[in-house]
Amino acid sequence: MLCRAISLVSFFALAGCVVAQSTGGDVPFDRAHIADGTLLKKALAAIKKGDALADKGGLDLPQAVASYEEALEVNPDNAELNLKLGVCMLNGPQPTSALAKIQRAAELDPAMARVHFLLGYALQLNAKWDEAIAEYTRHGQMIRLSPDPDRTYNMVDKHIAGAGTARSTWPRRCVPP
Repeated sequence: MLCRAISLVSFFALAGCVVAQSTGGDVPFDRAHIADGTLLKKALAAIKKGDALADKGGLDLPQAVASYEEALEVNPDNAELNLKLGVCMLNGPQPTSALAKIQRAAELDPAMARVHFLLGYALQLNAKWDEAIAEYTRHGQMIRLSPDPDRTYNMVDKHIAGAGTARSTWPRRCVPP
């Protein structure tokens, strides 16, 4: 009896997770999803400012991150914004911190262009070799029919090989000679 009750509780908990996931997903920045017009306008302005700063790159990346984070407070469930923030973090002074944002973008919109390549790269920077290889492979499957216009994102085999080499040599790098 107890086993059956636990099974039922597990079943309903799992069903609740599935329902929650199916109702979630990528949430756009629009009036239908953000009722407060003032808040929406402020978030869109922060994204526009972040985009301009990110395009400059270099020393402007920390301000771009701050602008994107401001917009993320209004809508943390927008895949594109999470990816933009993650890319800025990848190019900033602490690239390993980008992983959570890029993972979130991939969860929200797994079909988004380049998200699996960038996730693979972030995982690789965090020494998660097998996961990085899996994401690079997934990206490779996505671009097989339609290659990315930017050659960088088509060099999947090179990145898979790099992650594999790093995985096999990682413990030796950490041990002093």
